[in-house]
Amino acid sequence: MGPQPGPEDRRGRRRAGPAHRRPAPPHPRAAGAVRRPGVAAPGQRRRRAADVQHVHAAVVVHRDRAGAAVADPGRPGAVAADGARAAARPAARRPGCPRDGHGAAGQPGLHPALRRHRARHADRRRARGRGPDLPAADPQAQEPPARPGHRAGPRDRDRRVRRGEPGGRRPSRYKEHDAGPGRTGRRPAGERTLTQGRRPHPRPHPGRHPRPHPRPQQRQGPPPRRRPRRRPRRPVAALRGTSLVRLRIGLILIAMIVSVFAARLFQLQGVDAAAYVAKAEAQGGVMESITLPAERGAILDRNGEPLAESVDGLMLIADPTLTRDDASEIATIIARRLSVDYFDLLDRLRRPDTRFQYLARRVPSTVAREVLQELDAKGYSGVSSQRDPVRDYPAKDVASNLVGFMNAEGDAAEGAELMFDQTLHGVDGSATYELGAGNRLPLGENDTVVPQSGQDVTLTIDRDVQWYTQRVLRTAVQGSGGESGSAVVMDTRSGELLAVADYPTYDANGPTLSPESDLGARALRDAYEPGSVNKVLTAASLIDSGLVSPDTKITVPPSLPRPGAAPLKDYFPHGRLRLTMTGVIAKSSNIGTVLAARQMRERPYYKYLRAFGLGQPTGLGFDGESAGVLPRVKDWGTLTKDTVSFGQGVAVSAVQMAAAINTVANGGVYVQPSLVKGRLTTSAGIEVGSDTATRHRVVSEDAARKTAEMMEAVTDLDEGTAPGAAIPGYRVAGKTGTAQRVGPNGGYDGTFTVSFAGFAPADDPRFMVYVVVQNPSNGGGGGSVGGPAFRKVMTHLLQKYAVPPTGSVAPKPVVEW
Repeated sequence: MGPQPGPEDRRGRRRAGPAHRRPAPPHPRAAGAVRRPGVAAPGQRRRRAADVQHVHAAVVVHRDRAGAAVADPGRPGAVAADGARAAARPAARRPGCPRDGHGAAGQPGLHPALRRHRARHADRRRARGRGPDLPAADPQAQEPPARPGHRAGPRDRDRRVRRGEPGGRRPSRYKEHDAGPGRTGRRPAGERTLTQGRRPHPRPHPGRHPRPHPRPQQRQGPPPRRRPRRRPRRPVAALRGTSLVRLRIGLILIAMIVSVFAARLFQLQGVDAAAYVAKAEAQGGVMESITLPAERGAILDRNGEPLAESVDGLMLIADPTLTRDDASEIATIIARRLSVDYFDLLDRLRRPDTRFQYLARRVPSTVAREVLQELDAKGYSGVSSQRDPVRDYPAKDVASNLVGFMNAEGDAAEGAELMFDQTLHGVDGSATYELGAGNRLPLGENDTVVPQSGQDVTLTIDRDVQWYTQRVLRTAVQGSGGESGSAVVMDTRSGELLAVADYPTYDANGPTLSPESDLGARALRDAYEPGSVNKVLTAASLIDSGLVSPDTKITVPPSLPRPGAAPLKDYFPHGRLRLTMTGVIAKSSNIGTVLAARQMRERPYYKYLRAFGLGQPTGLGFDGESAGVLPRVKDWGTLTKDTVSFGQGVAVSAVQMAAAINTVANGGVYVQPSLVKGRLTTSAGIEVGSDTATRHRVVSEDAARKTAEMMEAVTDLDEGTAPGAAIPGYRVAGKTGTAQRVGPNGGYDGTFTVSFAGFAPADDPRFMVYVVVQNPSNGGGGGSVGGPAFRKVMTHLLQKYAVPPTGSVAPKPVVEW
């Protein structure tokens, strides 16, 4: 066996070494032939440097460590000019090595610098005529014949080009040229050389050998396909020049386009602006204004529950220039769905010189969308919608008599809506712009004012108590066959109204469905004669004046003659009665009350009644509130004082009478009733609210206590006229009332007003309830009609607010003597 392969052999090339290494014998099929010297192109895949073929036809020039170019003494000399070559010593062929003379085993190794050399510098070296001084092979040497089945590749074509033979397509990457004599490092003239490029060979690091390459293995089967040669890239300088030219051309075009637009803009806004404005004015420029509605504030109960609020709604608007042809059909659909006037819609849909007309305001969004969908389905255009908040009353008829409603035009019509309209409404915005020939002028006047939402209003009403009171009142009125009724619930200590109920009432979401007489608040506007309930005020005034006491003895005759009038009688027939002042209140004797009141002069009695709040508004600030009727003291006579003492000849409202009775419950201190929490100013400029409520003493605390004890006898099961108002476990004080009603002709018409007023617990009052029923047809009185209704409402209040019984026992009333 031959010598073992060294590092360089394993890398596929033999390095020039000692002389004892024998070169590989020539290939048997090419015996005696000398291959034309050439350089193999670098590998396309590995980017290897070029390989020098026919190592016996060239000398590898490299630099030693000192940088001098020397010839490898271990290699045979150059081929002579006549083509003779040195005899090659046969070497044993190793298994797996390439064929002799054609592989790495048959050629000398190359310096690493040559392996890293790039073939792209070959043309440049050819142009400059430079190259290493390498001996050339004999130009007369013949190329070994190609083996059977071998396909000519790029290297074969390169060799044909170098020899001038047909079949070559392109010049080789490497060039051969003659070196002239006398040049340093050049071969004599006529000798062919191989040029490996201009890159100098790097110096090897001292003490370090070139890194060996693994010995390539012989491929089996057909030769692998070579990767097609890539097209040479265009010079960077040429590309860069082309890009700059294109960029300059693009900038010039952009500048030209912008200049055209700028010139036109200057012409429109600078040169011809006045002409266009004049033209627009000549075509009938008009100012169009659109209202931007503000969101209305909510009305809440004392716990923040909404009684009235604004929800999303839409307004339907039309462009008459688009609806004029189909005005009749569009008006028919909208009038049918929204219940608006057909002819008004028709006029708006055909109105000239405008492109904006209101068709309907504050339409619920679902209804408005249904109308628009129907119009679109039938192909009618020109009708659109805009946001327009809609007033909604989620509690429906609960407290509607106090809350009020908004009319079809969107204006406040009743109740708190009207009372605090300026606070709730906010400030509407607007959008104003100029139109010309029915179109909006871009350069015309344009102004927008942003709307400001309204403030919320919180009432003292408890929605739950209000709902329950309304239901109880309805039952009482319907059960007695009455015409109407009212009920008032008041916090005894603060004077805040927890409920003000009316029957019949209305749904604030559809006020037009109810009679106009039911749209107001009867408890505040209707004045009536209170009847015997007013006896409480008379008794408290007499006790406070020291004229009577609960035990004062009064002889009550069957009738009482009056000068200029019919004799006075009680509602129940009786003979001569011996009653105490407590008995007079318990039995509700008109004759006994008149006899006691005659002990007080007219003027002091008048002052007491005024202090109780009669004959004047309560100060709620409610629009249309009645002040009642209390004749002037100078007009009083004996007959007037007599009738006023038992509740005839004087008129009150339900809230007014409730506040007067509450004075007794509050220890003799009158508390002005309030309907609004906090402090607010009404649309009339009156400051109202629980924070502004006034207080003043009317009677002493002792007089109030004694009057309350007298009122407890009214609910006594044995002696009272309203045992149905009693609440088990609680001390209840109350008073019934039955009064004649004044008819349309100004006189009594034979109908009655029945009522009941009371508070509980009687010894520590917490709530006051007053119930009034007008003209009951069943013949019932205040005790039988108003008493049970009072008991239901008061029981609900005591349970809801968890008011415990005081635990004390009511004293046994002394009724007779």
